[in-house]
Amino acid sequence: MYPLASQTGYPGYGHMIAQGATTLWETWEQPDQNSWNHPMFGSVSEWFYKALLGIQQAPDGVGFDKILIKPSPVGDLTWAKGFYHSVRGKITVDWKKKQGQWICKTEIPGNTVATLALPVWDYSNPEITINSEVVLKDGKAVQGNASVKYLRRDAKRVYLQVAPGSYDVVIN
Repeated sequence: MYPLASQTGYPGYGHMIAQGATTLWETWEQPDQNSWNHPMFGSVSEWFYKALLGIQQAPDGVGFDKILIKPSPVGDLTWAKGFYHSVRGKITVDWKKKQGQWICKTEIPGNTVATLALPVWDYSNPEITINSEVVLKDGKAVQGNASVKYLRRDAKRVYLQVAPGSYDVVIN
């Protein structure tokens, strides 16, 4: 989706923006008689929420009682920010790559639990700081916080379980 969403040449969503569009066109052409305000190709927005920001209902969740935050940075993107109003409340994700760090700020609504599945692909032995209170190194808490639980790590992600609240996670 990233090449389609970012290319400014025809065909691409960037092409529509480069031509002055403020909404998605009804067709890929530049029609004189069509509405130019039709969500026919709007499925790219699902990619923004579910993949780029990573906001998803957990597979075993019902009505967003269990949330999965699994952002997937792509290409040359250095940041993404957005939110989703679930039936449980507002879920916010704001991530950025900055000077050798990966920073992710999240807000998790009440009466939920979330798994943060955060990328660590460039980091062989990451040190993870959460809200400047919890530091995890090699999966072990250097400082404790009852709101955060280390679950596991694989080759590409570290998995943390978090209670409702706001979290600033920095991966060095």
